[in-house]
Amino acid sequence: MKAGRYQVCAGYNIFPRLYTFTLLLTMELRVTALLLLVVCATIFTTTEGDIPQCCVRVSSNIPCTTLNKVQKYEVQKTSGSCDVAALILHMRGKTYCADPKYDKILKMPKRNERKWIRDCKRMLRKTRQ
Repeated sequence: MKAGRYQVCAGYNIFPRLYTFTLLLTMELRVTALLLLVVCATIFTTTEGDIPQCCVRVSSNIPCTTLNKVQKYEVQKTSGSCDVAALILHMRGKTYCADPKYDKILKMPKRNERKWIRDCKRMLRKTRQ
């Protein structure tokens, strides 16, 4: 059933340009809502606070040969969420918690392995006394 130039559909006069504009606007709103959802999800996943990995116990008897294999270390302070002062030692994909007294030993330059181990043992004897 036609009424002039415009079709009558379910009791409404639908103007062709207005209908096209309405479809575009609806699609734009859907795309905008989807993009907003993706951005919000990205923000929430990237700003989510990580649970800190803290050392609960520290090892105080680490041999110098093991200390020589440390690739890097981090200092864990008692401030914040961690209650124990420690050194987090990273070697070959594993992490160990050590007493902070090993900090001076790990700062020694590692030029000669035998000399470093000898000096390490000397320093450990001094700290145990």
